Amino acid sequence: MRAAIFCTRFEPFSPPRLTYLGMLPRYARTVLLSAIFLPACSVENDATLDPDGSSDGNEVDGALEDGGAPPSIDAAKLDVPSDAFGGDAADAKRDQGAATDGGAGDSAGDATRDGSVVDASRDVTTNDGFIDSGTRDAAVDSAVGTDGGGTPPVALDATLRFKRINLRPTGSSKCATVTGAGVTLADCGGTGQELRAQVLGPDYVVFVDDATGHCVTAAGAALSLAECTNSSAQQFSLTGSAAGYQFVSLASNLAIGADLRLGATPAKFEIRVQGNADPLAVVVDERPIGWATMPAQIVVPGPTLPTGNEKKRDAPPTTGGGTWEAARAKTFSNVTWFKPADFAGSAREAAIASVANALKATGPSVVLFEEGTYDFSLSSPKTTNRCNGTCSAGGTYTEIGGFCPDDATCASTAGCVVGGYQDPYRTLDVGSDKTILGLGGGAVFRRLGLRFMGQHNVIYRNVAHREMPGSVRAWDDGLLFWPADHVWVDHVSFSGFGRGAVVLSGTRIANGSSFYAWRDSGWMTFSWIVVDSTEPWRCGNKEDSPYPFFTTEDPSLTFHHALFLAGHGRNPAIDGQSAHLFNCAWSNVSDGLNGRNGAELLVEGSWFDGDRPIRVEEPVPPIVLAPIDPKAPGLGDPRRLNLLSARGDASLRADFKGRGIDVNTLNTNSVAMPTYPYSLDSDPTRTLQVVTAGAGAGRGGFPMCTVNAGTKTYICK
Repeated sequence: MRAAIFCTRFEPFSPPRLTYLGMLPRYARTVLLSAIFLPACSVENDATLDPDGSSDGNEVDGALEDGGAPPSIDAAKLDVPSDAFGGDAADAKRDQGAATDGGAGDSAGDATRDGSVVDASRDVTTNDGFIDSGTRDAAVDSAVGTDGGGTPPVALDATLRFKRINLRPTGSSKCATVTGAGVTLADCGGTGQELRAQVLGPDYVVFVDDATGHCVTAAGAALSLAECTNSSAQQFSLTGSAAGYQFVSLASNLAIGADLRLGATPAKFEIRVQGNADPLAVVVDERPIGWATMPAQIVVPGPTLPTGNEKKRDAPPTTGGGTWEAARAKTFSNVTWFKPADFAGSAREAAIASVANALKATGPSVVLFEEGTYDFSLSSPKTTNRCNGTCSAGGTYTEIGGFCPDDATCASTAGCVVGGYQDPYRTLDVGSDKTILGLGGGAVFRRLGLRFMGQHNVIYRNVAHREMPGSVRAWDDGLLFWPADHVWVDHVSFSGFGRGAVVLSGTRIANGSSFYAWRDSGWMTFSWIVVDSTEPWRCGNKEDSPYPFFTTEDPSLTFHHALFLAGHGRNPAIDGQSAHLFNCAWSNVSDGLNGRNGAELLVEGSWFDGDRPIRVEEPVPPIVLAPIDPKAPGLGDPRRLNLLSARGDASLRADFKGRGIDVNTLNTNSVAMPTYPYSLDSDPTRTLQVVTAGAGAGRGGFPMCTVNAGTKTYICK
């Protein structure tokens, strides 16, 4: 099916137009597109792959541990045009001073806050007409009135995630109206009045212009429109009810007045639903919180050790491949869409080559994967050495590749076989300015590692990496950032990784017998991820991975609502820099959070279970502020409290005592506080429950969408 249809080009139809055909359940709809949405053939670009179909990364991984330099990237090979269509993650509340609801959105993980539970009673059931930037559907006007007055005011909460709304002063016939780059009041019923609400928590919101995907932004005393980054200028605290809400800018602490000007006197506003939003626009346009949202000046590495006079480059906040509305304006020429059927039979290698090209395409682009499993196994596996690892209680297990001796040594080592294993693991490179998104229950990638080598500005969501090497210990990673900056990894699951689920490092240069890592990799947010370090194939299921997640001098990392299962080291390892971890959970670990080389770690509202849940054994121990005493004078907000299981508490105290470290320092240490808005879940005793229910691929309320190549439509339900 793929070869005939997926490589066909279609001439654009008349100007882009979305057609909603009938009222489908929840936020379902069929959208007519002006061009085909599927990968175009580009045989000339297949040369970017190795002859065996792989862009092999084992030599990079080996160099990474040894301190060597990565292979150079041929810029010409990255110049691949994408010419065929081939944040919610702020589930925690924003301002540290506000309380979360602790209600259904929390108990179900982030289900309702991410929109997987949508209040159908708020649907406008006649929203079945033609929608474009300048035309309203007559049926919609009939139902809601040309001024939007046919619908009652509603509560501003996460059930509005997939809705189009109006914002109007209470009792007024005026609506917030986008005009160019400004936001002012005009009579309701005109254009530019349909917004979307990205509810960052019960008391915080970002307003998104439905037509452009840009955000309402506080600019002095006025409201303007700007590219969405979830900056503090785009976040507004809210108080009130459906009868009227007041909004205050987190950047200026000024309130939105009745004239939409910012000042000291707040006005009350109503929210009225106008219909369903395009669900793909919603999830593509969502942005992170945390360090990924913060602009930075990043050092430009040189060939020698730093002197303090190095050049720096300006790195903007994370926006990935841009908005869905910008893609629509390009007739989706920068969007590539894949489905599991593409990988069937003899078409699989061609499909993988198309994926490789899409991931490296020049310029902002969006890569979508329908729900299902994608097998990236090499058709011709790489021959590598096989050897034996030793279980701590006796017995052996299989190791391959970089864990085994070289050929000469292997030949004389008991249990080592030169060329004794066929490794099917494949690596692909990812370029800058990308949004990579699994739909519905998520995209499951087998035998695949992704490398981000000298790249920036990537959004990667709703994907599961499984069986990277299979039932062996191998130098096969899930995600390798070397270096990369401004990345958002959200609702991604890792299991069956050979070495690390995630590996980060700055550019490395030789420094005597070791290396120096430049601080040019970081400014990342990891939200709602699951790192499963269990290895049931090894040592009778009695041992787990020692390499789950490790970094090397990577500044400015945020982890929130992350779940670390098992593992006995680097879980994660934060090396020499600062990291902020809130509302995370460690379950049944035998070695937990690991700060190294004086790393500064701020840990809030998290749960720890297992042995050595916070590891401090390094020669230069970390500085960890992780309040564990509810009576500690410096606790302040009780949501900051970290809790431990009985096992975790006993192990932590015994480990600290054995090292001569006062466990009370976890309550009193001083570390740098993040400069971005964030907040904490209301009840830290429920962190494990919330994270277990909501983290990982398939848990974020992503729409289930499919594409029809024949009718050039996609359906989301």
